[in-house]
Amino acid sequence: MIICIRQLEISTRAINALLGDGYVYADDLTCKTPRHIMDIHGIGYGSLKQIDRALLKFGLRLGMTGPAYGE
Repeated sequence: MIICIRQLEISTRAINALLGDGYVYADDLTCKTPRHIMDIHGIGYGSLKQIDRALLKFGLRLGMTGPAYGE
């Protein structure tokens, strides 16, 4: 299933920050650590928690690894 960043139930600020940093799909976030996401301009702890919760609704999470995720 392809999930666009805009489909995530997160704030407009967080969406704009992710899109501005080149993230288009939720799957793009799964190989990134929370620290990496926090380094994005406009993403703070609150946005990080929103992103975590939104990804979990699709069975995804930050820092996923395995054959389907590049390892």
